[in-house]
Amino acid sequence: MRAAAVEKVDYGALVAALLTAPFAVTALIALPAVLTEGVDYGSLYASLVFLAISSVYLGGICYLLLGIPLVLLKLTPADTRPIRFLLICCLANMPSPIILYPWLVWIGGAWGPAIAFALYCWIIGFVFAALWGGMAGVLYHVFRRVIAKATQLTRRKDLP
Repeated sequence: MRAAAVEKVDYGALVAALLTAPFAVTALIALPAVLTEGVDYGSLYASLVFLAISSVYLGGICYLLLGIPLVLLKLTPADTRPIRFLLICCLANMPSPIILYPWLVWIGGAWGPAIAFALYCWIIGFVFAALWGGMAGVLYHVFRRVIAKATQLTRRKDLP
């Protein structure tokens, strides 16, 4: 029996996918409001769009400090499925209150509200960690295909 060929992880595509994923998720959530100007979707949708935009600001710190390094360490070439990205990002969200709480106290100064808000952000962080991780997995495969095609085109002899 022949063993399946295991490709190496394309770190250029991986970093591009990890940095693009939060903005892609936010854009997909806000897209209906942008495309259909003047339509009232209600306050629930407006809250969701606001939450998606503010999560890039609040969750971006933990995503940069915990999520991206953990994905770079734990991703194996044999398993680059989007579900793997999703699970690694949810795992990276576990210690996020440790980073978020001192930052909130530094900004706001109050201990009690900072604890409540850090826990709220932690719960919402699991939702966005899953969305961002899954999107990063999908984008990784898209970027890897695009990079492979571009590399293939530049290696062809018939190009001028």
